[in-house]
Order: sequence, then C-alpha cells, then structure tokens
Amino acid sequence: MNNTKWRECISLLASHCVYLQLRLVGEADFPLDYEVSNEVISQIQAKDCVFVRRVIAYKSITALRIIKTDLPPSARALQTDIMSKLKQALSQLGQLPLTEDSEFITINGYYLQSN
Repeated sequence: MNNTKWRECISLLASHCVYLQLRLVGEADFPLDYEVSNEVISQIQAKDCVFVRRVIAYKSITALRIIKTDLPPSARALQTDIMSKLKQALSQLGQLPLTEDSEFITINGYYLQSN
C-alpha cells in the first residue's frame, strides 16, 4: 500500500479504542504483544508515524492486524458496535487489501510471492 493509504488507515485506527499489531518487513509473524491503538499511535506524518514510541515508516509495514475478539476494558461493552463502525470506516477509505476471520481484521501492505 502507498503512504497515503497507510496514513489514512493509521489515522482511523488512532481514533478508535482497539487492540492492534504491526508486522514489519523482515518479520516472520506478528509480535505476541498487541497495543491499544488510541494510546500508542501518534505523530502521523506523510511518510511515517510513531507507534509505541518508535518511528515507523509506512513502507516498512507488511501488515496491520486488528484484534476482534478482545477490546480494551474501556470499550468492551461496545465491542460489536465498535467493530461494525470500524469496518464501515475502513471500507470508506476505498478498496483495501483486507482479510477478515473470526479473530482478526488484517490489512496487508506487501504481498509475498510463494515459491
């Protein structure tokens, strides 16, 4: 995905109270930890943002995963409503390389070719 789409996605997620994970170029899988989006995303710029006090270039993001099965305590009562609104807002950003299963909404940046 290009910088503009990542910036739009990151900005949208920063305004919601959801858990998420980033997988960066060179990482085999998502990290075990997940973070509360509205608490750890800041300084959203044209080419990068700050995620958990670390500057992340959009071009280094291979995927972003939103955890559907758990929400921070302050948002648990509204879990279904939050996920519904979030999916609607993401769809308004245009066609995204998005997959969804019972646990996660995953936005992919780079597609890896299988051998």
